[in-house]
Amino acid sequence: MSRVKKIAVFVIIIIGISIFYYLVISSNPISEPPNFRVTIIGDKMFVRWSSNVSTMGEIEINGINYTESSTHMLHKLVVPYTNKGHMRILEFKNGKEYTSYCVELNKLQNTSLTAGIYAGYGAYEESYMKLSSLLTSMGFNTQFLIPENFTNLYDLFKFDIIVFPGGRADHMIMALSREQINNIREYVAEGGSYMGVCAGAYFASNYTIWNGVKYGEVSGYILDLYYGDAVGPIKEIGNYNLNNAYNPPHPTNITWYNGEKFNVTYWGGPYFTPVDNVKVLAMYDKVQKPAAIKFNYHSGRVILFGFHPELDTHYSEENREEFLNVLKIEIRWLAGI
Repeated sequence: MSRVKKIAVFVIIIIGISIFYYLVISSNPISEPPNFRVTIIGDKMFVRWSSNVSTMGEIEINGINYTESSTHMLHKLVVPYTNKGHMRILEFKNGKEYTSYCVELNKLQNTSLTAGIYAGYGAYEESYMKLSSLLTSMGFNTQFLIPENFTNLYDLFKFDIIVFPGGRADHMIMALSREQINNIREYVAEGGSYMGVCAGAYFASNYTIWNGVKYGEVSGYILDLYYGDAVGPIKEIGNYNLNNAYNPPHPTNITWYNGEKFNVTYWGGPYFTPVDNVKVLAMYDKVQKPAAIKFNYHSGRVILFGFHPELDTHYSEENREEFLNVLKIEIRWLAGI
């Protein structure tokens, strides 16, 4: 091929690329969807945004499409990292394009993962402060929430996970209105993520059995993310009386699903009765009952802990470090990575 022909071919390619990007930008003006954020993790981009209705989300980068498997309002997609070209974000409703956006990849802001931690009435300060430190060490930007933060469903979509800490589940229920609790449930159902620790696990369960007495829909346990029972206290580990001003924490051993054993803090939390579609993460060694579980709730994800993963028992530095390594894997799953 002569030098002139090579130049002509090169010019045609450049013009073709220019026309393509002109068409992309003209049909999809540069704009970001609501609650848009990107976290760069190695050679991947974790992309999140929200919609005001349940739609099927899709991302197109350099001619390759990445599509969700179901419709929801909070969209989470992991795509290859690149800073060249444009990212087209599309939403489909009933098989038809509902809306679209176009983002310049070289102008992306790399943002942290986000966690909203309940710190209102019923939450113990030590638990939510330690959970904030734990999640910060795992790369999260944390924010403490009070009941008013749960009034608008749309505001919850800016969080990758919502955490309810240890404390008093009955007090949490008293603090939150039925509408606010419904918003938490819908947030999870529409693609959000919920982490419950001790009281936060009781709060999320269909039924709580406390000292042999079963509490459920009539008594206010209405979040209902987990269809089984949360049963406590576990007297073989530590007996608890809610009338006492202080019940001490107890170190106890658990076995992780991969066979590893860890020493953790028990503080009146539950064990969980088995139900379908739930993976048991850990078992209490003393009673051989599930101590931590994870599962999908519609389009969202849930992890519940009967013990306190945020509290260090000072059993050994090495054991704690190994536990944090396996815990981080599950927290990343929870966030959607």
